[in-house]
Amino acid sequence: MGRRGHRRAQPRPRPPADLPRVGAVVEAGVVDRARTWLTRVEAVHGSRLVVVAPTEPRGDVVELAVGGRVVVSWPTELGLVVAEGHLVGTEVDVVTSWVLDVQRTAREQRRTAFRLPIALTAALRPIGGPSVPTEAVTDDLSETGVSCTVVLRDAPEMGTTVEVTVAVPDDEPLVAHAHVVRAEPLPPTEGEPRQVRLGLALVDDDPDRRERLRRFVLDEQIRRRGQR
Repeated sequence: MGRRGHRRAQPRPRPPADLPRVGAVVEAGVVDRARTWLTRVEAVHGSRLVVVAPTEPRGDVVELAVGGRVVVSWPTELGLVVAEGHLVGTEVDVVTSWVLDVQRTAREQRRTAFRLPIALTAALRPIGGPSVPTEAVTDDLSETGVSCTVVLRDAPEMGTTVEVTVAVPDDEPLVAHAHVVRAEPLPPTEGEPRQVRLGLALVDDDPDRRERLRRFVLDEQIRRRGQR
């Protein structure tokens, strides 16, 4: 008698390793809108990610057409993970949820805080020191620190605690307290005063100011993705 053919069982689809766990709090942003929302992961099915639909301040669910591009991000021990996808539908139970189809995930860098390269006018004022601030230009921003360039003769000393004020286009300036933890003299430029790049570690205990800086960094990151 001939052998009966045995059909090999197909493996069940498994969620991508880089997607967040159910119940995780993540940050979601629509690519062509300059803001983000904190939300929660409701389910993960293969490449499908279900999150609670964000709401406007008045309580209405944020409107988004099917196909709209969404970026979801969350911190891990190895760095910030960003997932890009699009809306394929909504589910309504106790709350409305977005069903997203994720096309790609990536770790932005091997640190918890994403570092955003950006040149903005800033000012440094030593806490308890002279009231005249030192002018600076940022090199990058993150939720944990600032890198900026100043004229060497005006630079605050290592270990100094400063109030950092960063000018933001079309918005109130970002303000934070930080320690000067690094000073890197830059090569001289003919006819220009010598400059130094400072590394500032944030020590601000004001949660509102830290949250505003974190949101600015993430919103700007999402805005740039939309311009690609």
